[in-house]
Amino acid sequence: MGVPRGVKRVAFVTDFYPEVHAKWSGAEIACQRLRTLLVDEGVSVSVFTSKADFHEKRPHFVEEVSLMEDSSSLLGSSFKALFPFDISGYKFFLRRFQELSPDIVHLHNLKFMSFAPLVAARKLGIPVVFSAYDNWALCPKYCLIDSCGGVCEKFHGLWCVGCVPLKKKPFVAFRRQAFGSFIKKLDAMAVLTGSERNRYLKAGVDPDRVHVLPLPLFMDDEEAAPSETAVAAGTILFAGRLEGEKGLQILVEAMPTVLGRFKNAKVLVVGEHSGSDRYKREVTSRIEELGMGSVFSFLGKMGNSEIKELLLKSHVVAAPEQWAIAWPIFLTEAMSMGKRIVASRIGDIPAFINGASTGYLAAHDRPFDFVEKILAALEAKSPVNTKAAAMIRKLCDRRAIIEKLFSIYESAC
Repeated sequence: MGVPRGVKRVAFVTDFYPEVHAKWSGAEIACQRLRTLLVDEGVSVSVFTSKADFHEKRPHFVEEVSLMEDSSSLLGSSFKALFPFDISGYKFFLRRFQELSPDIVHLHNLKFMSFAPLVAARKLGIPVVFSAYDNWALCPKYCLIDSCGGVCEKFHGLWCVGCVPLKKKPFVAFRRQAFGSFIKKLDAMAVLTGSERNRYLKAGVDPDRVHVLPLPLFMDDEEAAPSETAVAAGTILFAGRLEGEKGLQILVEAMPTVLGRFKNAKVLVVGEHSGSDRYKREVTSRIEELGMGSVFSFLGKMGNSEIKELLLKSHVVAAPEQWAIAWPIFLTEAMSMGKRIVASRIGDIPAFINGASTGYLAAHDRPFDFVEKILAALEAKSPVNTKAAAMIRKLCDRRAIIEKLFSIYESAC
C-alpha cells in the first residue's frame, strides 16, 4: 500500500516531544518514530506541542502551542483538572489548522492540550485520529488501578471519587460523559494491543473505529543486534520515571535476596522524578537502610543512544510496573536486543511476555516473586534471548506498521 490518496499533510499534536522538553517518555518516542515513518513515505508532518524547555533543540517542524498555562500555570492546570478543554489552545488550533489545512490531525498524548485540537479540527471538517498510549480516556488516574491496588475493570464513574486527588473529585461526576463525547467525535482510534482494543469495546466504543497499531522499535540508526559478548554479568537495568507506579521499590526489596546468590549483582537506574522528589528520597533511604548503597547507581535521565548502550551491557532488564500499562516501549526494545526480561504480570505486558521463552512474569506487588524470576533470568544458560528478539521484531515490522497506519488514515478520511 502506498500513501493514501489525498493524505499529503498530517498534523501531529502531542503534549511533549523528545529532546524539546525535559519531560518525555515512551509515548513521545512513539510519536517521534511514527513521524519518521510517515516522512520516509513522502508525507509532510508538522508537530504541535507545548512550550519548549530547550528552544535551541526545537526542530523546524515543531511548533509551540499557546496554552492557558502560558499565562497562568495555576489557572490552566486547575481548569483542566475540572474539564479538559483549553480555550487558548482551541483558538490557536483553529487558526493554525485553517492556515496549514492538514489532511489528517493525529492526536497523541493530550493531557495538557486537552480536547481543544479535536474540537478545532472538527469545526474545520478535518478528519481526526487519536493514538491511545495509556488509559487517560478511561481512568482519571490513567492507570486503571483501584484504591485497593487491584486492576479496575469498571472504568471511570462516580466510584472514582475515592481514588482521585481533591481537585479532580468534582470532575468525576461527568468525566465519563465528557470523554464519551470526545471519543465519539474521533474518526478513528489507534490502540497498541488487542487487549487494549477490547477495553475500549467494553467501554462502548464502535469497533469499526478502534484499530490495533503496534509501535515501531528503534529507527535504523538506533538498532543494535543481540550480543552475548557485550553483557556485563549480573547487571540489572531499570528505566522509568522515579514514581511509585513504575515499581522501583519492588526491585529494592527484592535485591537483598538476589545478592545472597549473586554477590556482584548491580542495579542501574535510568530516569528522574517528574514532579516531587519525595519518592526518590524514600527509595534511596530504603536502599541505605538495607546496606545496598554500592549496589544501586542512579544515572538520571538519558537519551535513546545512551539507553541503547546500557541495554547492550545489561544482563537482565527489570520492569516492576505497578499500573496497567498498555505498551511498554522500553521493554519491547529490550526484547528486540535479546535481553532477559523480568516484568510485572499486569496490563498488556503478558501480550509480549509469556513464560520463559520470551521473558519472566512476576506478581506486580510481590518482591519475592521478582526474586525468583530475577534469579532464573541470571541463571539462564545464555544471557541472550533470541526467541524474544525474533518475536518482537516480527510484531513491530516497520513496513507492516506504516501500511496499517495508512489504512487507519484511509478509514478516517
